[in-house]
Amino acid sequence: MPEGYQLTEWEYALKFWNINGSSSHSFSTCYDVTKAFVESSEIMHLRELKGAPVYLFSYFFDRALNSGLVKGNEGGQIELRQFKEAAETACRRGKSEIEDDGSHWMPWQCLDLTYIYSLLRDGYQFEDDQPIVLAKKIKGMEVSWGQGLAFATANEFQLTEGAIKSVLNSTADQNSTVVDQIFDLVYSGTNQVLSYFNIISV
Repeated sequence: MPEGYQLTEWEYALKFWNINGSSSHSFSTCYDVTKAFVESSEIMHLRELKGAPVYLFSYFFDRALNSGLVKGNEGGQIELRQFKEAAETACRRGKSEIEDDGSHWMPWQCLDLTYIYSLLRDGYQFEDDQPIVLAKKIKGMEVSWGQGLAFATANEFQLTEGAIKSVLNSTADQNSTVVDQIFDLVYSGTNQVLSYFNIISV
């Protein structure tokens, strides 16, 4: 945040924080910090997707919308470099510009856009000309982080189903039929939801 800007009693993680801007506020300073964090996070590189359109939703879409990279709920396709350009613009804003705007996300826009750029560039290893498709809905339904969580949960469920069944059956053989029915119900229901959104094929 720019020098002279203050956020007082900002609530996060059930705590209140007082945040002060810095005289070193700039895109390059913010990028150095976010890049160090991203590289320390050991994110899986996705070089196999180089040049192929990558679809982004939720937080990515919202920040792109705030910065004017897409218009309305229609979304659209951009290149990764445009996140960097938007971040550079956001990081040039001074205290008065942020205060005059008043949007709750405006003080964080420099950090948000810089982090998104670094995550995609330094984390997933996409090039600046990587096609990025930003969308809010699939088949008319809004997409959020919940779909990603559902996919990850279903995948984890498949991997651990056998182990859990084994433990439960070893301690209560008489309930094995009930356990099987519960697992089958959860598994089939999750697959139906994910296949509807074309996230998996069944």
